[in-house]
Amino acid sequence: MDLNKNLDNEYELIMGKVLNYLSFGYKSTYEIKLKINEYQKKIKIPQEKQEVLTDMVISRLYELNLLDDKKTLNNIFLNTLNSQKKQNKLKIRTSLMKKGFSNDDISDFIQKLPGDYEYNSLQKDFDKKIKVIKDKNKLKRYLLSKGHKYDLINKIFEENNLN
Repeated sequence: MDLNKNLDNEYELIMGKVLNYLSFGYKSTYEIKLKINEYQKKIKIPQEKQEVLTDMVISRLYELNLLDDKKTLNNIFLNTLNSQKKQNKLKIRTSLMKKGFSNDDISDFIQKLPGDYEYNSLQKDFDKKIKVIKDKNKLKRYLLSKGHKYDLINKIFEENNLN
């Protein structure tokens, strides 16, 4: 009986912390599990209880519709499209992988991006750095280091008569 009461107290504590963490924006299941593990280590929950507690919290979040990877991915997609800070596809892929999404979900996400999205991202980086970096080779290297594709970089250079 004392064990169950202790488990309930730990559950309530972790659930409160996770709800607070979720209040800052949509999170993937993977991110929530990492955060739960972090909280469990901070409050020194024994290893044998950790998996049970994690499953309890994740199950409850699904019941409350607070955790849904498809919704999270959709919100990230909308934020990506509407963001002032355009990222290239490589950065988007890396960011989504860090959030724990599957390769299939990431590929679908990138396929949904408009055809000119990557070009517009490159154009923005190009316009920003053309004023600072005068050497065209250095500018090309900079744009490549940002993850832009070589053929798109050459296209933008041709359009601006820099080849």
